[in-house]
Amino acid sequence: MKWGEPRFVRLSQLKLPPDFEARLKMAHVRALAETFEDTGGSPIDLPVVRMDFKPWELLSGGDRCAALVLVGRADRILVRPVECTNLEARFLRAIPNAHRRQDRDQWLAELVGAKSEQAEERRLVAEEKQRAKSGSNSLLLPTRQTKAEIHAEVARETGTTPAAVKQAEHRARQHARTRVLGW
Repeated sequence: MKWGEPRFVRLSQLKLPPDFEARLKMAHVRALAETFEDTGGSPIDLPVVRMDFKPWELLSGGDRCAALVLVGRADRILVRPVECTNLEARFLRAIPNAHRRQDRDQWLAELVGAKSEQAEERRLVAEEKQRAKSGSNSLLLPTRQTKAEIHAEVARETGTTPAAVKQAEHRARQHARTRVLGW
């Protein structure tokens, strides 16, 4: 991950999340917009944008950008650009949302999925290094990180219990299943 210097962009330069228009009507976004007067007209934590492709993708800070639109500051939004992989982008989206969103189950499940993918990548890299070092496949290979270990890690990061993370992941799967089936 490579972080860039904060810079001003126009809202039209960003690829916004699909629910951006709905955020403009949310009470907590209106309340956030009212606090900008106390902070000099901008958020304290800058929205994060992925600058690998144009238009830049908004990874975190959707509510902050929506609040800036409400106060008439969509022409100059100060953002924190980052160059990152798809996996790193998943983390940058999931981590802040897993802490404070109403759809927390979905974001905890996303964080578990990202950590599982990261653990598998690490295992494959270690396996490849071990093969290159020894020249054979006979050595013991690194073990896979168990789902329970991943749940425990996500629980530590989000201030909850592994059982709560597992249950949130289950509820997110159920919700996704019912959405697909149209129930």
